[in-house]
Amino acid sequence: MREKYKDALQRANIPDVTFHSLRGTSTTVKLVITGGNIKAVQGDTGHAQAQMVTNTYAAILDDSRKVTAKIFDENFYEKQDVELENLSDAETERLINKLASNEAFVSKLLAAAMMSA
Repeated sequence: MREKYKDALQRANIPDVTFHSLRGTSTTVKLVITGGNIKAVQGDTGHAQAQMVTNTYAAILDDSRKVTAKIFDENFYEKQDVELENLSDAETERLINKLASNEAFVSKLLAAAMMSA
């Protein structure tokens, strides 16, 4: 089997790589194109445990995680513009209560207000 594999690599003009390294490359590519879907890749590659995929390909997953976080930030936080002047009295009161319950935020808000005054 190894000889047939080597012959196929030569005919395809592919450098001599171990068969197992092709499995690793396949797993990496699948992680990238599925956006890091560990369970889908684990099932497709035949790894018994998802942890095997996460431990072996942590760098790929970390890159995907960073990209996902950036996309989430761009699509969630930046679209949360609230027109404060259009809030009902009940919505305004709920917002004030929510903000007031966050002491760290209130401190920063007060400090910013005093600096701009």
